[in-house]
Amino acid sequence: MALMVITLLLTVFGSDAYILVQFTKTAMIAVMGGSLVFLWALFEQRSLRIEISAAILCVIGTWFRFNIIYLAGGFLLFILIVEIVRVWKNETDHRRFWLKMRKIISAGLLLILVVTGCKLFDDYSYNKDPEYKYFKEYSEARAAIVDASDYGYEAYAEELQKIGISENDYKMMRNWNFADNEVFSLDIMQKAADIIQDYKKM
Repeated sequence: MALMVITLLLTVFGSDAYILVQFTKTAMIAVMGGSLVFLWALFEQRSLRIEISAAILCVIGTWFRFNIIYLAGGFLLFILIVEIVRVWKNETDHRRFWLKMRKIISAGLLLILVVTGCKLFDDYSYNKDPEYKYFKEYSEARAAIVDASDYGYEAYAEELQKIGISENDYKMMRNWNFADNEVFSLDIMQKAADIIQDYKKM
């Protein structure tokens, strides 16, 4: 029955994940799926093979989009608290409870350490090579512009004009449709991203 309900919910309400596939959705599915199975294997004391497989799926998800862990973390924290309370109520021997919690916390911290280590290694690899570093910085600036809410050129016109960005340039940036490195240099992109991000904070 649980499998039927889950399949029905995913088929009807989760169709966007497999009809319009993209990195962020794939990362979220991998991180949530891996984390849920990882927690289930730990709390239900399943085999080490299941724990490792689930952890690997979770790690791979963070390779697609590391920042997805902040979104998934809220859901996982809620599930973790519910499971800890359930085990506390069902476990009469408090010594056994704390031994079980120690194993779960150790495994969870190890997974977080691996994920963080992969992210640090990734950052180090990008920053070591000047061309990759430039690519990463440019991509981050572009993402800050494209992924931000679009309040229209008029909202930022005064500030953008100071750095030489016209309305046409702005529309090209918003649609990721540009190629002139002199107009859309890294410095200009970063300044434009800062202007747009600052407007959101107001």
